[in-house]
Formats: sequence, structure tokens, C-alpha cells
Amino acid sequence: MKRPDRRKSSVAHRIFVTLTLLFATVVGLIALSMYLTVAGSVESSALGTITRDMALAARDFEIWLSGKTSTLETLRLSVLRFTNQPELLRQLLVDASGADHDIARIYYASVARDQHDWQAVAPGFIRSGEGYFLDGTGRTPDAGYDWTQRPWFRQSATYPDAVVGAPYKKLESGETVVSITLACKDPDGALVGVLSADVLLARLTTVVSMRRFTHNSRTYLVDREGGLVTLEDRMSEVPLLPGLNVFAENSPLQGMRGLMNSVERTSGLLHRKGIYYASSKVPRTNWLIVSIGPIADVASAVFSFYRSLAVISFFAFMAAVLFAILESRFISKPIEALKQGALALAAGNLDYRVSIESDDEFGELSSFFNHVAINLKSDMDRMEEQRAEIERYSQTLERTVAQRTLKLNEANALLRLRNDQMEEEVQMAAAVQRKIVPSEAELPCSPALSFGARYQAMANVGGDLYDAVDLGGGRYAFVIGDVSGHGIPAALIAAMAKVSFRSHALRGWEPDAILSEVNRELCELIGGETYFVSAFIAILDICDGSVSYANAGHPPALLRRANGRIEELSLEDGQLLGISDDFPLSQGKSIMAPGDRLVLYTDGIIEARSAQGSFYDLSRLMAFLTEHGGSSPAGFVGEVLDDVSVFSAGVQQSDDRAMLIIGFERYVSDCPGRSMDAVDHIHSAELMTDAGSVREAAAALEELRRRRPDDPRVMNALATVRLKLGDAAGAERILSTAVRLAPDVPLYAENLAQVLKSKEA
Repeated sequence: MKRPDRRKSSVAHRIFVTLTLLFATVVGLIALSMYLTVAGSVESSALGTITRDMALAARDFEIWLSGKTSTLETLRLSVLRFTNQPELLRQLLVDASGADHDIARIYYASVARDQHDWQAVAPGFIRSGEGYFLDGTGRTPDAGYDWTQRPWFRQSATYPDAVVGAPYKKLESGETVVSITLACKDPDGALVGVLSADVLLARLTTVVSMRRFTHNSRTYLVDREGGLVTLEDRMSEVPLLPGLNVFAENSPLQGMRGLMNSVERTSGLLHRKGIYYASSKVPRTNWLIVSIGPIADVASAVFSFYRSLAVISFFAFMAAVLFAILESRFISKPIEALKQGALALAAGNLDYRVSIESDDEFGELSSFFNHVAINLKSDMDRMEEQRAEIERYSQTLERTVAQRTLKLNEANALLRLRNDQMEEEVQMAAAVQRKIVPSEAELPCSPALSFGARYQAMANVGGDLYDAVDLGGGRYAFVIGDVSGHGIPAALIAAMAKVSFRSHALRGWEPDAILSEVNRELCELIGGETYFVSAFIAILDICDGSVSYANAGHPPALLRRANGRIEELSLEDGQLLGISDDFPLSQGKSIMAPGDRLVLYTDGIIEARSAQGSFYDLSRLMAFLTEHGGSSPAGFVGEVLDDVSVFSAGVQQSDDRAMLIIGFERYVSDCPGRSMDAVDHIHSAELMTDAGSVREAAAALEELRRRRPDDPRVMNALATVRLKLGDAAGAERILSTAVRLAPDVPLYAENLAQVLKSKEA
């Protein structure tokens, strides 16, 4: 399908557009930054000047009010001094009223007044009981006039300083006045009376209306609610406010009452309404001076700056266009030369050269282009020579590959043969190991014992071992061991160790003697090698539950009592087997009772790691034995290894795991192949009693007494057990018979005396 033609855009055109846009962007950013900085600064400066001028005007108003207040302050001193001379005070008020043209009248009212006593003494002088009212203009109020209830009196009675009231118009003249009142209090702070002056605002109105902060601005003196304090009309001005309240609903300053009343001075621009505003508080009053005017009054300098900036930007942009045209032509010429050279090379003309006479990057590109053309021609010639060489080599390549393939097949066949031989050896070693690690069914069978046994090798073969041997006469030997390392060598050493343990145990030796002999034989067999063996051996007598044991560097066995308590069968001495003929060793003893469990295990169980890196450890194994170890050994041993597997889920097994659990179910007194005299039987009964099996010990002694009815030693032992069972009468009867049969033995008589004493107690 034919592709549609695209309009070609020359490099010179793109350079021209790029340079033009770049300069236009720079000019625009400069203009924008000047607008944001210079224009804003000019407007802020103009508003700041207006605000400062208004602050000065507010200060002038404060000075004007202070002059009126000072008059009242002077009169207050006279009032407090001549309180009892109202005629003199009235004259002082008359003189003060005529001294200031802005003060229409000054009057004074005492705090005392009697509503039933009202007497006009003279013009402007009213007496009421102990109180009086004085007016400096001679104006006499109507009868019953209560000056204490007038707003000007009540507000001054509350505030200690001069109070400026709201402006109002006099009914007689229509002039706007404002009342300034001052409380008169004696040294104790008690109110004596109130001075008040009605001040004309005519001159203040003229000053405010003539105040111009900009050419077209308007200035207003208002109270905190926005009402005009200067109420005179301004017929010659174009009004900027719709009514007599600067904060009214239709006023440009609607909603700004809170702002202007909360700060000392404020100013700003209302762009949507086209005006600026400024305000300042008048000190010592609740009045505000407010000025508003068109934004153009403060922005005229900004508009002039914009015009100048636009003219300068236009001429700068035209200069950039001219510069872009010249620069694009200068750049496009060498680019065109490089283009023609690239087309020539693409057509196969490797002898074409580009000529650009300049010292800039285009001159460097021209030299580089010619250098590439020379190298390319040289490479093409060399590639032609290599192609010919490859054709010659390919003729012998197939023959060489066939020979190498034949040799590789022969090597693979030899490797498979050796691998099959090694696999056969591993299978044979695994079969041997299965023989040296018996299953539960292959362990000795006894009504007094139950077994649980499991073995988990890390690989096909391992180095852990355990065994149980019937020694005859009610004695059984149990051993568990762990050979260092893994694989076939460890399995071979484990087989040798098992044979050695079994052969020496069957001789009837004690555990420490068995381990010493096994160590001697292993030192002869593997001494000097890197292998060694740890082992724990125990011998249990099911007739009395006695246990003797020895340890050769192996984790100590655990004895779980029927009540769930765990005991460690640990010894201080015990060196690993096969290391040295110098073999320190000790032997321990304990007692098992029916229901107890003897647990033998290898370190592969307590050193199993979880995915978080923590060990299964001995404390976890002991806690599991306490909670679940009372079940049958055959089932419980599987539960332990399952718990270890769950704990180490996700982590590859790093060592062999083996466990042998022996459950002692009951005593057996009749053991084939064992000859015991009376002393042996009595000793076994004592061991049963120490293990807590008192009733079983009593049954064994009763059977012995039936066979030896005239033996006082048996009677004495049976009486001791009967007393522990609470049968004091039976113990007394048996000991009495023993004393008659052996009167020369004082022990029997002493025991009889203790029984009789216990009965009396």
C-alpha cells in the first residue's frame, strides 16, 4: 500500500520557528515577572501612602477631640472644688461655652436629685433637693426633667474617661453635634456629677469632605456600624456610596465592617467593583476614617509601565525574528552538505567526501564523516577476506563436529554407568541402615513396656541410631546415638557402633562400662578421622523400676512422670565417643513408676530451625511432652515429629532426626532367668515405695511372705509398707510375729513400739 506523502519541513524552517518561540517565551516570562513584582509593588506603594496619610488624619481628629476633652477636664477640677457653690460653677460653664466656637453648650448635672422637689433658681440653674442642673447657655429644661436617666448621664456614670456619644441634629438649628461627657468623682471614687459638652461638627465636616487622598477619592468619618458621623450633604460631588452607611447592603464596602473595626489600619483593591479602599481608626473613639476611590487613581503608574513594556517587547521580538532568519540559514547549509554525503554512502559510494570549511562543530562533523567513510571502506574489504576464509573453514567443520559428538556420547555413557553404580551403593547402604534402626515391631516385647520409635534421615542414609536390648532377668538396655556427618560413611560408623553397644550390653555390664568399651573400640576403628559419636544409654529393671544411665556428649534423656512433670537425666561428665582413650564418664540413677515415659532423642529435633531462624529447642520439646506425652508412645512419637515438621515448614531439613520413647506400664515380679534372694526382693519393694507405688510394693512383699512365711526380715518390710497404707493393726500383728521369731533382733521390737505409739496418738 502506498504511503501518503508528508509535508517536508526543512531544518532552516524548524530552527527559525524554534528560536522565535524561544525568544518569545523569554520575553513573556520577563514581562510576567515584572508584572508580578513591579506592578504589585507600585500598587502596594500607592496604597501604603494613602494609609499613612489617613493615619495622620486620624491623629488630627484625635487632637481636635482632645482639645474639647481638655476643656471638660479643667471644668471637672472646678466642679470637685466648688461642688457646694452652684452659682460659681454656672458662671464657669458660661465662660467656657463662649471660649470655643466649636462647643455649642456645656452643662453639668449632679448625681443627687429629688423627684418631688424641682425649682428653677435662675436661667440654666435647676435645683432638685440636694442636687442641681447647670447649663452654660442659660437654657432651662422643662419641669420634671430627669437628667439622671439621660443617655449622656448614664454612660458617663459607668465609664471613668471621656465618652463620645453618637452624632445627632439639633432641633433648633439643624446643626450636627456630638456629646462629650465626663464623670466627676471625689477622691473616694464616688460619683458627684457628670459634665457634658455638645460639640458642633460643622468644621469637622468641612475638613473631612475636603480631604483628598487621590484625585477622585471620597473620605468619610463613620462610626463602628458604618453610619456617617458628618451628616451634611455633598451636592458638588459624584457620590460613591448609595446611602448614609458605608457598610450598607448595596455599598462597595459591604461585609468589611468586621475587618475595618478589628485592625488599626487596612487597605486593598476591589477589582470586581473597580475601587480601592483604605481605613484608619480614630483613637479614643469608635469612629473610622474611610476613603474609597477608583482603582485607576492608584494604578495609573502601572498602566504607563504596561504600555512601555509592550513597546519594548514588540521591538525585541522583531529583532529576534531577524536574528532567527540569519542563524537558520547559517546552520542549514552545512547540514545540507552532510545530508548529501549520507545519501552517497547509502548508495554505496564509499569514496564520497564532505567538505565544510569551518572551525565549529559542523567542521568536526565533516572530518568525522570522512573518517567513518574511510574506515567503512577498509572494513568492507576486510569482511570480504573473512568471508572467503569462512567458506574454507566450513568445509571441515562438519567432520570435526561429528568426531566431537562421538567422544561426548562415550563420556556420557561412562557417567551413566558410574551413576548407576553409586545409586546401587546408596540403596544398599539404606537397606543396611534400616536393619540397624529397628521399627517398633522389632523392639523387645514385654507386658511392662511399650515403645514408640521414629527415624527421619536427612538424605537416603544417615548417621543416627537407636536400639533396645532384652538383657534377661527383667533388665532392658536402651541406647540412642548420633554420628557426626551424613551419608554412607556416617551410616557405616553407626552400624559398627550399634554392634558394639549390643555386644557389650549383653554381657550384663553397667552403662558407664558399656560406653567405655565402645569408646575404646571406636578409637581403634576411626581414631584420627574427622568422625565421632554421641550416645546416651539407659538400663531399666522392670521388677522395681530402677534406671541407671550414662551419657557420652549426647542431649540428656527426658523422664516424663505420670503427672506430667519432666525431669532431665543430665550428668556433668560425658565425652564424645571415638575421640580419645582418655574418657571421663559418670553414671546416674533414677526410679520409674508405672505411667512414666523415658524419651531418648537426637539433636536434629531440638536444633530444627523455623523460617524465621529460631530453634525448636529443648524447652519447646519439654512443653510438648508435658501437654501430650501421656498418650501411648507409638502415637506420641509421631505427634512430636509432626510438630517439628510444622515448626520448620519451608526450611530444608539440615540433620537426621531420631526418637525412642519407652513407656513403663507396670512392675513384673516374676522375671525368667533372674534369681533373687529375700534381700533383693525387699530392696525392690523399697524402690517401688520410693517411686510412689506403695500398693504394688505391698503386693510383692505379700507374695514373698507366702513363699517365706517364717522370714522376720520379710515381715518387718511388709509391716513398714502396711503402716504407710494406714493399716496400723496389720503392721502391729505382723511385727509381733517377727519379734517372737527373732527376739534377739532389737530392730523389730523398736519398730513394734513405734507402731503402738502411733496407735495411741
